[in-house]
Amino acid sequence: SKSLSEMLLAVFGSMGCMFVPFTDAYACWQEKKGKKNKKLRAVLIGLALAVPGILMLGLCLMFADAVFEAMVERLFAGFRVSENVMEVIIMLLFGFFSSYCGMRYLARRGDIQFKTSETAFDAVIAMTFSGVLLVMYVIFCGVQVLYLFAGNMRLPRGMTYAQYAHRGFYMLLFVCFVNFVLVLCMRKYFARHKILDGMLLSICACTYVMLASSAYRMFLYIGAYQLTVMRVFVLAALIALSFLLAGVVLIICRPRFPLFRYSVAVVSVIYLCLAFSHMDYFIASYNLSHAPQTQNMDWSYLSALSLDAAPALADYYEHASGQEQERIKY
Repeated sequence: SKSLSEMLLAVFGSMGCMFVPFTDAYACWQEKKGKKNKKLRAVLIGLALAVPGILMLGLCLMFADAVFEAMVERLFAGFRVSENVMEVIIMLLFGFFSSYCGMRYLARRGDIQFKTSETAFDAVIAMTFSGVLLVMYVIFCGVQVLYLFAGNMRLPRGMTYAQYAHRGFYMLLFVCFVNFVLVLCMRKYFARHKILDGMLLSICACTYVMLASSAYRMFLYIGAYQLTVMRVFVLAALIALSFLLAGVVLIICRPRFPLFRYSVAVVSVIYLCLAFSHMDYFIASYNLSHAPQTQNMDWSYLSALSLDAAPALADYYEHASGQEQERIKY
């Protein structure tokens, strides 16, 4: 909680340093060049400061008056740049200024010292609360093992695959996240006790069973309705939560385990794997490989994927029959 609060303070503190890059640039230039061309430097700095104001206020005026908007569009008709190039330029500028402002804020604030708070609550309170939850979790996990895992995934009457997977997955994911936060809070704000540690470890074990049940339901849903980007994100969230829960287990057994650094590393690695995984190609390959077993193939979704999916679509089109090729074209 302390680390997250410091991160939020760093974000808002960086916003207060939004003009620091310009003043630092002016100070650096003045130090190198002395006092030569003082008026020219002042004019250039004024122009640099005026650019954000012109962009923001100019857009407001363009939305306010259609004639002014048309005039501006005609004026800059010969200087149009593609939207992708503009997005890249804007993101680069935003990344530079935001990171510079963040570093300048941290340099002003200095080293951040964390104050460790001593546990003040009796462990019996946490043991009683955890014991009640643990009984319910053990019963639920027993149902999952006997019905879902060993029951061949038979659905209740009147329930479709979509209803079962959606309802089961999101509720279980919410419970797993609550357990994650709950175990951390009880570990932090209550006195250490061997029985309490054993209960917390048991809750973590039940949470792993819930995560397995959530993954099982999601695979059931994917098998019936194929793969999408959102479903890949869901599986990545399950993987991240399972690794984070492993960190909680370690901090229960080893109190000095650096959980926050471990969590940042886990989330960063999973994000980078998703970013460089060519997700659309994997989705298209999976869906097309299961096309013969799928009654309602969602070709419109495949056509809306990025160019990463083009090789998979081209390979499937080459090996498809004539009737299938006509349907793909349509």
